[in-house]
Amino acid sequence: DNTVKMYYANIQEKKNQLYTTGGRVLNMVSVDNSIQQALENIYNNIYKITYNGVFYRRDIGSNYKIKNKNKIPNVAVLASGLATSIEGLFYDDKTSKCIKVFISDKTNPYLLDKASSKNIPYIHLPYKDKQQDRKYYETMVDFLRYYDIEIVILCGYMRIVPDILFNEFYTINIHPSLLPKYKNMTGDKIHQLILKNNDKFIGCTLHQVTKNVDEGRILLQKQSILDKRLFD
Repeated sequence: DNTVKMYYANIQEKKNQLYTTGGRVLNMVSVDNSIQQALENIYNNIYKITYNGVFYRRDIGSNYKIKNKNKIPNVAVLASGLATSIEGLFYDDKTSKCIKVFISDKTNPYLLDKASSKNIPYIHLPYKDKQQDRKYYETMVDFLRYYDIEIVILCGYMRIVPDILFNEFYTINIHPSLLPKYKNMTGDKIHQLILKNNDKFIGCTLHQVTKNVDEGRILLQKQSILDKRLFD
């Protein structure tokens, strides 16, 4: 889209088609009001460029953005499993203090111990009946208001949250693929397809939660080369 400009390097044009000649092929550049906004512009356009063996750098600008983050927001974590994908937040006292509450729909001793180790409140909010869905999330929203939450992170939370949540709180999901690839899918199914398709890269995506599942604006992506020994 018009937020992004492209600067070509190693390409050739033949009969109105572009062909790579190897190495660094092109740069995508975006200028906006903040580094985060500029990064998002790239993330939400980069997947539109495809060719055999394509590799994207997704780390450029991220370290600067993290280093210059001054305000630590009040964060709530919604988890159904072990919440291992946010364990990095616990390694630093400053970042662990941003988590104000854990909420889980499952009985989860591991998560309870993790929360207790950092004196973070833990709420078990059992999900009983889809017919009571609205009431369930109204109760959750009341808890989030009590803890003055600004950001909600869905960390392996195995439910589709309604608009009563993401309309009031900036809600982010951690998706175990490089969206938009493998959207509307979860953990094991994604990993099975990655192996079946012989993907060269794996990764995860942070994206904003909207009414369209896995189609919210991409906020950050991380990738690595697939090591199939991880799946043995």
